[in-house]
Order: sequence, then structure tokens, then C-alpha cells
Amino acid sequence: MSQEKAVRSKSSLYFERYAQAEQQRAVLAGAVFVLGLVSVVLAAALVMTALRPKPIHYIPAMPAAGLSYPGQVPLPSVSSFTAAWILDWMNYTPDTAESVYQRALTLVMPGFTARIQAGLKAELEKIARDRLSSVFTLKGVPQCEAQAVGFTVVFEGERRIYMGKEEMSGEAVRFTVAVRRITPTTRNPYGLAVEDVRKEKASHDPS
Repeated sequence: MSQEKAVRSKSSLYFERYAQAEQQRAVLAGAVFVLGLVSVVLAAALVMTALRPKPIHYIPAMPAAGLSYPGQVPLPSVSSFTAAWILDWMNYTPDTAESVYQRALTLVMPGFTARIQAGLKAELEKIARDRLSSVFTLKGVPQCEAQAVGFTVVFEGERRIYMGKEEMSGEAVRFTVAVRRITPTTRNPYGLAVEDVRKEKASHDPS
């Protein structure tokens, strides 16, 4: 009897250990499967991220258009952005002045917006009352220089003011524009905003 009990005890112990080993193997196999699935998903996500084309902002302007990649703002793109803004800001008629100004205000820093809006209403009233139009053309290639937190863009041009169809004045001007880097938004996707504009007489004569 003792031998039979010993045999049954050893047999039971063997099957118990075998069952535990099978259970552990099943658990490990499940863990390996889950890890493999997670690895496949992560690898697919990395491939999709790597192959996904980066957004590109096309900035039309004179004298040349530019491409602006998020986080990478080459100097030609800054020049194009600034020239496009000034050309839009300085070219208006009595019928388009309000929309031109409102559109330009979406691309400026808040502090500069406050300074512009301080006299904007009176300026628009004067333009409408006197039927004033402004025509501005660039002369030469803008000069762009990188600064610590942004850029400085300098370029010259010619501005003429008309009352109706009669030319009232013409002058050669130089603009020095401070442009700040910002986080791109839906309203302003370029990652740039005008911080300040200084206008002075230029050395060349208007033609």
C-alpha cells in the first residue's frame, strides 16, 4: 500500500507541475502575442508618421514667392511674408480700405494691433470722406536679417496718394519692419507676425 501511495503521490505531483507549466506557457504566449501586436501597431504608426507629408504654407508675394515649413522659416520666406503684408497694407481704395486693414490686422502682434486700432477709425473716415486711394510698389529686393527672437526686413518702394483720379502726392519711402516668430495658428498659419513698422524717406526719387 505504501508503494502504491508513493507512486500515486509522485504521479499527482508530476501532473500538477505539468499543469502549472502549461498554464505559465499559456500566459507567456499571451504576453508575447500582446507585445508583438503592440510592436506592430507602433511600427505602423512610426511608418505613417515618417511618410506623412509635412504641411507647407505657400506665401505669394513680390518680388518672389516663398515656402514656409512649420518650425523652419528661411529668410526668403520672411521677406516674402513681409512684402506681401506691406503691399496689402499700402494698396487700397475707398471701397477696399476697411477690408484691407482688417485682413492685415490678423498678421500682427497684439501690441502693434492696439497702436494701429487707436487711429484706425479716424483714418478710415478720412479715406471715405476724401475718396483717397494708395498705390505702393516695391523698388529693389528686400533685405532680411535674423534677430534673436525674429527678423528685421528693410525694403524701399514708391507710394502715391490719389484723391479720386487725381494724384495728390508721391514719395520714395523705406520701410523697416520687425517680424516676430509665433506659434502657427489657423488664423495665422505662417508662424510670423508683424511687430513694428517704421517708415522714412528713401534716397531714390519716385519716377
